[in-house]
Amino acid sequence: MQLLLSLLFTTMAFGGPSTDSQQRTENDREIEEVHAVLQESAYEVMHLAGRYFVRTPVSVYELDLTAASVSPLKVHGLTEVWALAESGQGKVIALGRTNGTTRLLIDIFGGDVSDLPLPSELASHAERLTLAAGKTAVALASKKKVFWWNGKQWSDVLLAHAVPSDRDRAYVSPHFVADSLFVALNEGEWAAGLFALDTRTKKMKRVCAPPSDGSLLYLTEWRLSGKRALLMETAFGTARLSSLTPAGQCRTLATLDANFSQSAGADLGVPHVTGMDLGASNEWVVLSGTSGLFHQRKGQWRPMVPGLDDSTGRFGFQGSSNIHLSHLRVLFTTLKVAGDLAIIGTDSVGVLLVDMKTGQIRRVTLPLSKKFM
Repeated sequence: MQLLLSLLFTTMAFGGPSTDSQQRTENDREIEEVHAVLQESAYEVMHLAGRYFVRTPVSVYELDLTAASVSPLKVHGLTEVWALAESGQGKVIALGRTNGTTRLLIDIFGGDVSDLPLPSELASHAERLTLAAGKTAVALASKKKVFWWNGKQWSDVLLAHAVPSDRDRAYVSPHFVADSLFVALNEGEWAAGLFALDTRTKKMKRVCAPPSDGSLLYLTEWRLSGKRALLMETAFGTARLSSLTPAGQCRTLATLDANFSQSAGADLGVPHVTGMDLGASNEWVVLSGTSGLFHQRKGQWRPMVPGLDDSTGRFGFQGSSNIHLSHLRVLFTTLKVAGDLAIIGTDSVGVLLVDMKTGQIRRVTLPLSKKFM
């Protein structure tokens, strides 16, 4: 099942044979109409301090699940919000910029917001940094360095294999299990891996070894569950869910591959798995970037998001207008499960809220992408 969304255009019929020039004009107009409805890509859905947020390439928005709407997250002292994280004390930390200065604000929803001074080389850093928080520690990463705050001072380590800054989709991201620091590298097809960083010796050691076939796996999901982390790594044809302890012990919990798709009796679009999570009954929910949402119930897999109706070319969202996209293939980018509700991010048409009990789908619109404006 290929989940395609396509945009229906109303075009005028021109008398007489069309010329190449007329055809190009019509194509340009259709492309403009597609761009006019494209929304910011939902890179990540976050659940912090009991609230939900959506991170896009441009900003961070707060998500209201009841109203099915978003609003820009406004943080006093920041004109741009780049990233959020929650510390072990339940305080939400915001990273962003104001007047050309990078700032890190602690406890943005509390009554006493504090500004954690950054290393001087980061104060005017133009590149967007990634952020993570542990029980008491905080970490930031650029494509060349990892920085961490141990509660008293900042330290840093220069990556032995820095990710080239000209590769837009490449990234370095820090993560914590308790106050143990891990670093994920993703340089596309060139390099990838998850490493434990010893903050005393500044040495990095690979954890969660790649599959026996040597495939490169890229970290696509990370969430804390008690005293461990649940992480999902993907590669073309494989998705692996593992648990990771503070000591760096990694255990595979589930693997999706071509054989799994056959045994599940459904085309899960495994080469494009973008999310895995546990539902209310502790059963797996899987998101494929191209095939939609699948839910495991009593050992059986079933699709939860309706596919494209070939007879009508329609994809319907309950409670909103149908969306038709004939010139664009929309991908599902991220998944967060809240009880029986699946929150699905897309690359261009907002966020979908799927009730996995009733099948109802609501769509949350995001701001239009300025990339095409």
